[in-house]
Amino acid sequence: MKKLISTALMLCLCCFAFANDLTQNFVTGTPKIKSMTQLSFAPEGILLIGDTKSSALFAIATNDKTPNIGKKKLEVHNIEAKLAALLGTKKEEIMIHDMVVNPISQNVYLAVSRGQRRGITPWKLPHDLADATILIRVKNGKDLEEVSLKNVKYSQVAIPNPTPLKTKYWRGDARVDVITDIAYANGTVYVAGLSNEEFISTFRKVPFPFNSNKITASTLEVYHGAHGKYETKAPIRAFMPYEIKGKSHILAAYTCTPLVTIPTEKLQNGKHVKGRTVAELGMRNN
Repeated sequence: MKKLISTALMLCLCCFAFANDLTQNFVTGTPKIKSMTQLSFAPEGILLIGDTKSSALFAIATNDKTPNIGKKKLEVHNIEAKLAALLGTKKEEIMIHDMVVNPISQNVYLAVSRGQRRGITPWKLPHDLADATILIRVKNGKDLEEVSLKNVKYSQVAIPNPTPLKTKYWRGDARVDVITDIAYANGTVYVAGLSNEEFISTFRKVPFPFNSNKITASTLEVYHGAHGKYETKAPIRAFMPYEIKGKSHILAAYTCTPLVTIPTEKLQNGKHVKGRTVAELGMRNN
């Protein structure tokens, strides 16, 4: 009887562990990522990649799950030159599009483009100028290595209703802002950007592991103090999930530069949401 109970308990624990494995529905192969626009991390060392060009989210099992308990300060001097040496080009041709730290290993991941740099104006961001197609890992605060995305475990989901390719708006092509920032919190991947809705500024919630049938999208409106009016076209440029008195909120920043809070309970599918402007950092900030 003891052996039977022990076996049943082990099976139960194995089933529980399997049920909580976020990669159980991943496939093995080479994800067709066209542009690494935004990076973030989910639990278990899973790297999230927002691909504006494909209007898709990818989740990559990095297997980078060895905890780093050290407290060394990260200093990588002249990183563009080191990236250029690694990739066989000049440092002037290197552009870093996004950076994220694996919370488990403390290794830094960079989305990088090579050989496409064309200069930066005040209103042009890296993904306006080139598509990042190279993933770099900075290990132990010093060692740079290219991360292969061939034959990896991954999953993906399409971001619905993106702005069509070559859709013009004030900064150029609106398609490059389909995904402007992503973040994971409490089983959800939050995605800021643009859509093809009447009010194009959109905030999406994607359950993780990915489920395309449960993606929600809310259009946004905020008061832009520097412009003196309400706006629905400008996307959130950067955001972070956080809590106020136990309730989930989004703290978001826009270009030139209102800071806005949005209760996540208001972000329901098909709803138009007004954010609360709590600060204004002024014109010509980005």
